[in-house]
Amino acid sequence: MIDHICIEVSSKKNCRVIFEEVLGLKPAYSFEIEKEFMARMFDVHNPCEAVVYQAGDTKIEVFIRPEMEKLGKRTTHLCLIMPDRERVLKSAEESGLTILHHPREGRPLY
Repeated sequence: MIDHICIEVSSKKNCRVIFEEVLGLKPAYSFEIEKEFMARMFDVHNPCEAVVYQAGDTKIEVFIRPEMEKLGKRTTHLCLIMPDRERVLKSAEESGLTILHHPREGRPLY
């Protein structure tokens, strides 16, 4: 099941125009992503502002990254809810995939 998708934009204005004016979505909430999390999960060494839009049961998480065009590093991703997470992680490991893990309160991120 898809929990959320993440899309990057280069400015708050672009975020508002694309998701609110063009797509007609309303922001559900926003938050700041710490530099340490960005570095660990995306190899990006700047904090990031994020705005979340709800589209039915799926969330669209928008990272506002003014530097994205210059750096070339992207943080776009798809987040899945996995009923059998341990099996999926074991399978990924056995397939030779790199597993990134970020411990956090609540549910951990892999």
